[in-house]
Amino acid sequence: MPIALLYNVTSPEKLNAVDKCLSSLGIGRRTVEPEEFCCPVGYLAGREGYESAALTPDGVFTDEMLVLCDFPKLQFDLFLDMMKKEKVSIPLKAVLTETNAGWSSVKLHDQISAEHQAMTSAMKNRERVHRKKKR
Repeated sequence: MPIALLYNVTSPEKLNAVDKCLSSLGIGRRTVEPEEFCCPVGYLAGREGYESAALTPDGVFTDEMLVLCDFPKLQFDLFLDMMKKEKVSIPLKAVLTETNAGWSSVKLHDQISAEHQAMTSAMKNRERVHRKKKR
């Protein structure tokens, strides 16, 4: 069953907008609390085969993060379109996979944060090169 895991989103307006998008698609949301960050993401998503036992404590993070779990392709695309229309930005987004289901939320955060930073840096470099060529 599809579910969205939401981390560190405290703005009532943003929560309402996310909930509006999810509920219109019949998808539930679970807010993950910092004390749960060391549990396997698969457990937090309700997948069988993952225990609630905490992994090695590896800290917390304060960035907003969204993990989409078991979304069918159509719902995935519709949800992202709706978020864009609602002007809701959560830069750190991931899809639950067989690989990351066994990770803690902190490990997943660190991975997608590094990917996000690399992508942002690459985009800035392309823009800089493009501006130089226009001169």
